Amino acid sequence: MGKYLIDTNQIIDFLKGKPDITDIIANLLKNGDMICACAITIAETYAGCRKKEKKLTGTFLNLMEYFEINFDTSQLAGEIIYHYRKKGITLSVTDSLIASVAIKNKAVLITSNKKHFPMENLRMLEISR
Repeated sequence: MGKYLIDTNQIIDFLKGKPDITDIIANLLKNGDMICACAITIAETYAGCRKKEKKLTGTFLNLMEYFEINFDTSQLAGEIIYHYRKKGITLSVTDSLIASVAIKNKAVLITSNKKHFPMENLRMLEISR
């Protein structure tokens, strides 16, 4: 059984019914894999959620497993930012936290924003947009 952390863009695409991500999630669930979220992906999803979309959004997010952001994941996110800054690459705190949550929980990150996640030790399933 695998664990998959869904990036915000893919949560939104799922809620819009986009076939690429809906098919992938359906197959993962059929195989018994875990679909997961974290504080960042939940907050970003609700930041763009219209009133009429709240019920469906809440239902979908509540079906997911939830990964905490704790001291270790926060520390790793800071170290990731520092490491890439030394290479001249600027990463956002939010994307670094999402990546660190996936890494610490040994989850595959499902995203269509591969350029935001250059971390070598991050396993990713990239969805084209």
